[in-house]
Amino acid sequence: MTTNTPGEKSALYTTKHVAAALGVSTQTLRRHLRKLGLRAGTGGRHAWGADEFGRIVKQVRASMNEAEIRRADGHAPETDPRGGSEDGTSGALTHFDAQGRARMVDVASKPATHRVAVARGAIRMQADTLRLIVAGGHRKGDVIGVARLAGIMAAKRTSDLVPLCHPLALTRVEVELWPDESRPRVECRTRIETVGPTGVEMEALTATQVALLTVYDMCKAVDRMMTIESVRLVEKRGGRSGNWVRPDS
Repeated sequence: MTTNTPGEKSALYTTKHVAAALGVSTQTLRRHLRKLGLRAGTGGRHAWGADEFGRIVKQVRASMNEAEIRRADGHAPETDPRGGSEDGTSGALTHFDAQGRARMVDVASKPATHRVAVARGAIRMQADTLRLIVAGGHRKGDVIGVARLAGIMAAKRTSDLVPLCHPLALTRVEVELWPDESRPRVECRTRIETVGPTGVEMEALTATQVALLTVYDMCKAVDRMMTIESVRLVEKRGGRSGNWVRPDS
């Protein structure tokens, strides 16, 4: 069975799509489906057409209790069988409302806590390109210095770039770039901090990506084969889900 993008008339919507639209875990959704006797959709499986999708969402929403509705509306974390929450590893996609429309999660009831996120990435290039950067001989100037400033600026503008991110008052933005001549590539590490109701993972990832893009922009005239790679979150601290460190970091 091929499942197309939600919203297309010909799409088939699975339990994951319905759970995401409701802001609940798939386990919670299946419990409600059983309670309502809605065991199957189009083709005898848990898949529904566009019209059925809307009907299923409305029926399940109507059967939810007050606590589940509050979780679905972003006032409390929805946990899945593996644990976690909306700012950790929840099974629900909290950026959709009950009608499947994109929304900004309501974080008004969440306490302001110290949040930290660390991201890393790199840009691989020809050895001659890296030597040019290290020697400071690039005609556009200090590549590393300009990229660092670009990363700092990007962190502060993340909510302008990523539609559903909350604007945050950042308390610390640290962007480090350094050459790795053994690869050869330029490495980037970004650390972002704030005191607020939501995390700064997106700010750290955005700052890292934009810093590396700036390296590409400044050096593309001599090396168009440069490749940005391995941009990833390596650590986050604070919030309901607590601290997390990437195992392979």
